[in-house]
Amino acid sequence: MVSTIILDAKEKSFITRLSVDEVKSLAPDFEVQEVSASVGDAASKVSITSVEDLDKLAALILKCYETEAAKH
Repeated sequence: MVSTIILDAKEKSFITRLSVDEVKSLAPDFEVQEVSASVGDAASKVSITSVEDLDKLAALILKCYETEAAKH
């Protein structure tokens, strides 16, 4: 899993395989939580209000891509 976007009636979030501290530094205006390690080594969930928030998370999304690309 590179990252996952959840957009349903109950929850809207972006889940990454980055540490909470790294995600907080890239998305300071968003609520960030640690999630179960079953999805990878380190995992963080960023709560969003709408799909438009993804534009504000461009630096985080790019970092997720770069991190996964470096593994291959």
